[in-house]
Amino acid sequence: MQDINLKVLIDKALDVDPDLRFMALEDYRKYLESSKPQPSNLGGYNAIEGFIPTLFRLLQDHNSDVQSQAIKSFAPTVRYLSNEATLKVIDQLYTLILQENAKSRDKGQFKSFTTSIPNMALRSIFDTTNEHPEGQEDSKKTRSNSKFDAKLARAIINKLLPQLIKNDITYDSIEILIDLIKNLGSSLTSDELYNLSLFLIEISFKEAGIISKRSIHGFSLLFKHVVREQDLNNSIRSIHNHDLKQGSRDTIIIKSQLYSVLMSSPLLIEAELLSEIFKEISLNLKLSQELNHDEDLDYDRLLEDNLIREDSLFVLNNLVKSNNDISNFENEIFKIIKFFITYNPLFHEDDDDEMLDMDDDDKDIEFSDEENEADGDDDDDGSWKLRMRSSILIRSFLNKFPSSIDLIYLGIFNQIPIDDRNELVFNEAIKAVIFIIDNTLERRDESFQFIEKKIVDKLLVNTQHNQLPKVLKLIESLNRFDEKALVETTFSKFKQLQLVTDGSLHYLNFYRNVLEVSAKQDSLSDPIVEYIAGDLVKSLDNKSFNVIIESIKISNMLYKNANRGKITKSQIELIVNSLVTKVENNKVYSSDLVQLSIQSLGELLLNNLYSDYAKLIKVFKKSICGETTVRVTLETLIQLSSVNHEIFDADDFQHNLLERLNELIVSRDESIQNLAMSLLVHLLNKAKFDVNADSGLVGNLITVLTTSDSSALNDSDNVFEILTTLYSKTAFSLEDTNLIISSIITLVNSEKIQRNNQWFNSLISNLAHDNPVIYERFKLELNLGNQVSSKILAIVCVENNLHDQVAQYEELLLRLIENKSSRSPTSSELAFSIQFLGNVGESRPLEKVNITHLLQLVDETKLNHEDAVKKTAATAIGRLVKYSVSEQFENLMDYYQQPSFERSRSYLVQSFKVFLNELDEAHLDTLWKQVWLVLRTLEFDHSLCGELRNSGDLLSEIALRKESYINEIIANSENELSNVDSSSSLVSTSLVYTTIVISKKLLNKLQPSESNSIILKSLVSLSIKWLAILNIDIKQLIIGNLLTGLHSQPSLILENLKVLILPSVFDQLKAKPEFKKTIPMGPYKFVIDEGLEIRKLCYEFLYTLISLDSSELKGSTIDLYEILVNIINQGLVDEQNDIIVLACLNLINFVTSHESFFRSLILLNDGDLSTKIITNVQVQLNKKLSAKASSQDVESYEEKIKSIVKLSKQVYQIVHSYDGLQDQKIPLEWNELIMDIKGRFPTFYNALD
Repeated sequence: MQDINLKVLIDKALDVDPDLRFMALEDYRKYLESSKPQPSNLGGYNAIEGFIPTLFRLLQDHNSDVQSQAIKSFAPTVRYLSNEATLKVIDQLYTLILQENAKSRDKGQFKSFTTSIPNMALRSIFDTTNEHPEGQEDSKKTRSNSKFDAKLARAIINKLLPQLIKNDITYDSIEILIDLIKNLGSSLTSDELYNLSLFLIEISFKEAGIISKRSIHGFSLLFKHVVREQDLNNSIRSIHNHDLKQGSRDTIIIKSQLYSVLMSSPLLIEAELLSEIFKEISLNLKLSQELNHDEDLDYDRLLEDNLIREDSLFVLNNLVKSNNDISNFENEIFKIIKFFITYNPLFHEDDDDEMLDMDDDDKDIEFSDEENEADGDDDDDGSWKLRMRSSILIRSFLNKFPSSIDLIYLGIFNQIPIDDRNELVFNEAIKAVIFIIDNTLERRDESFQFIEKKIVDKLLVNTQHNQLPKVLKLIESLNRFDEKALVETTFSKFKQLQLVTDGSLHYLNFYRNVLEVSAKQDSLSDPIVEYIAGDLVKSLDNKSFNVIIESIKISNMLYKNANRGKITKSQIELIVNSLVTKVENNKVYSSDLVQLSIQSLGELLLNNLYSDYAKLIKVFKKSICGETTVRVTLETLIQLSSVNHEIFDADDFQHNLLERLNELIVSRDESIQNLAMSLLVHLLNKAKFDVNADSGLVGNLITVLTTSDSSALNDSDNVFEILTTLYSKTAFSLEDTNLIISSIITLVNSEKIQRNNQWFNSLISNLAHDNPVIYERFKLELNLGNQVSSKILAIVCVENNLHDQVAQYEELLLRLIENKSSRSPTSSELAFSIQFLGNVGESRPLEKVNITHLLQLVDETKLNHEDAVKKTAATAIGRLVKYSVSEQFENLMDYYQQPSFERSRSYLVQSFKVFLNELDEAHLDTLWKQVWLVLRTLEFDHSLCGELRNSGDLLSEIALRKESYINEIIANSENELSNVDSSSSLVSTSLVYTTIVISKKLLNKLQPSESNSIILKSLVSLSIKWLAILNIDIKQLIIGNLLTGLHSQPSLILENLKVLILPSVFDQLKAKPEFKKTIPMGPYKFVIDEGLEIRKLCYEFLYTLISLDSSELKGSTIDLYEILVNIINQGLVDEQNDIIVLACLNLINFVTSHESFFRSLILLNDGDLSTKIITNVQVQLNKKLSAKASSQDVESYEEKIKSIVKLSKQVYQIVHSYDGLQDQKIPLEWNELIMDIKGRFPTFYNALD
């Protein structure tokens, strides 16, 4: 839109022609809303202020359309005004409102609920959601996101609120007051909120009609901002003590509505006031009033009483749902429910007798809707509302008092009116019964039999057709207890009543429930299977895609049912035809529907329900070529191939699949490529599946080899398995073989292959078999520094019996060991020789080198080699023992136990791991006992951590094979390692360390079960106890284990948080003096905090804990407040900058993850928590950087400042966006902190979000 001249626009707006005035205002408004006006074009923002008198003049225009445009123009106008100008506009509008009210008073229309024109304009300003124009930075215009800034909001309140309260209340004034509360409520002080609540309470009672109702609405908005419990309780006193005219239903209703508002508040009501409210409710319910059924009954009085009772039950329900403790009233509330659940004063037993005496022909008479409605109203005495409210109250009551479930079953369950003639009562009664059943742990035989009889006799009848969906929900709930008889009777009723059940989601959901329950129990009866199948046949051709999709899903469930054989052949044929039609006409249906159809066809084949393979082969041939159906077709065919289905025996299908899979294995979509190769693997393993040598498949597989990344190759062995299988089935050309070898060399040299890739090793074996010349090529072209290279050469030697090549490496190694070598090999050359011989020795015995030679390489007292060489030798030892465990195990165990081998023992533990899977139970038991025996002799030292970790890993692998080993660990831990409290010197630190290592492995690898949970809980409990040991290595391990457990076994950690884990973790947040070491460096002394890493791990644990979502935290005993306090009180005052940074990150995470909870916490104790954060942050900000600080110190200091700035800005935004902060103390404190940060650290403040 082009710029406009406001002076010209004013002239048009004042034209005598109303159309011109209208268009001028429309242009003005649209320009402000859709453009970004520039001061140069408008003569400054003051030019907009110059247009305001024109707006006020047009607000009184005689043309209603012009008036409407003028009203709409005020909101966008104030976006460009200063605070002073905005306040002036609001004041002028309110003055006009008062003038309008004065005119109405003169005309006798003062209490009219029509809205005046100025009122509309003023309210549009409050309700606007527009922001200020982009780029407008004037300090007078700082509000955004439809919020007035604090200064302007305060000025508006000071201007309007006293007048609104002082002047006579009108519809205009109550609406303005509501808008003030809604939009500026966060700026009201606590005292203003309280006084305003008393004012609105008074107006609610004093005024009548719409003004009273709007006052109550304003009261509800107001209490969203109230944070002082005394204000809530004083408001209750004001309501309770208000004069109550005897028999005034209007007054009772007002009190009920006001009480309900206060009960929805999270603030708690005083016990004394709760008792008064409950007494008032009980009084209004009039439970003691006797009801006479004679002809002199006052129906008008009865109706009046019942309407009052309805309001009282409404309040009672809100009271039960509130946060307040009402356990003292539990029995009385139950009596109230019991009284009203069947309350029907005009009901006579003769009513039912008449129904019973009716002839069958009479029962079939269909009454009009009006007559049915009248029946439901019980002669319009209003008692149905009480039964409905009572049914609603049951759910709230049970939710509040879960232990009352037995009382409900004994007292009212059978009386809940699920057969009530009033539909609203029926609906709530059904919900109540379902809620009770869903909260029932064990079947209640007598109650269930009663309710099921009522369902069959009174609900599954002709007259209740429209209520059947809800009845089905009730049956589904009962069927959780496998109510076979009820389910069978229900299906019989479907037939008997001749119901049209196909094409309905209600019935489909019911079928789903029946099939789910039957899958867990026995199979369904024949009639039910036939009925469901018949319904599904029809529903599959429904016009609704949702019905079709649900029908397909339920069909798949039916195919898996044990009694699926009862689906008739004609039904199967109809189902298949319907599904095939949908796949063939895939453009007509949604993609997810077509994909489900393909899956369903696969399910039919998997469950042997269809044998016309030709028809389905045709479908699969087409769908595997479709862009949206290829993936699901591959997945379906993989399922079929996994059970070796006969459909793949068809030659033409094999040929077609091979052609298509040949294309798909080079797809750019990695998931499609993997699926295609998975299917190809299954098919190649079928004896009848042939592949032509000239199919081009090998060439495409070579392409896959050269283009795939390492993770794809190692995560999925498909390409190597296919090549291996093909090599055994077809003759590869020399060219293809050379290409494969070249690809392998490239992959190995680029380190894309892992040594333990079994199918890769199998492929090498096939390629190398009877092909000795390949050895020289591999040796020349492979990178011999790669472990996989040594494995490849070893395989070639074994496959071709290349003794001379193996002997060369044996002699080289022996010369080195015997110190006869003329040249010392490099570490990589030595490592390769050892790896090569170990790989050969794993498959056949070596002629010259044995484990005694290799042991010399790891013996610290004989040869001093690099750690990597020793580890390689240890692995090679394990491989040699693996070939002949029975002969070599005892020999290696002797070395392990020798004191002279003490320094090299850790390497032997690594050797044990290599052949652990080959050990029988006797050998495992020997190894288990000997490792523990050695560990008991070790006096802990940090240098032993490597051996202890290796030993712990080994022992955990053994323990996972036999539960008795795990029980032994726990027993030993409890008997020998439980002396921490008395004296740490009595504890074997080495055993503790090893046990903690084992615990970590068990946390990761033990499968969830009741017995395993007990085991892990014992280990976690012991670990926490060991935190008392003053050892850095042990503490780090334990906290690391807790972190591991939080990821792998969250329920175990969460259930032990409050009492066991968190107190110990909080204790580790303190910097322990014992872990501080002073190191003199020249004239200076430096303090090293060795406990820093422990505290870092603790903050990482707390960060992970804070990050858990509400569903994961549900049911745990976690105290978020305690976590927050410890981070503030310990983390923010730590001497280490790294910990300050972590503390800030944790607090930012807390604020982000639990914003509403954080908001409530900062209000506690007059904002003490907020003040503590600011105080601790200020202490850190005031710390100066040393003049002699190193670059590392400077970087650490700056990271600390950045994290503090980020935290402060985050909390500042929360504080100023929280409507509940009327008390100005907290926002002002954060304002001061932010201003301080801005002044001292402007670069960091502006750079960080």
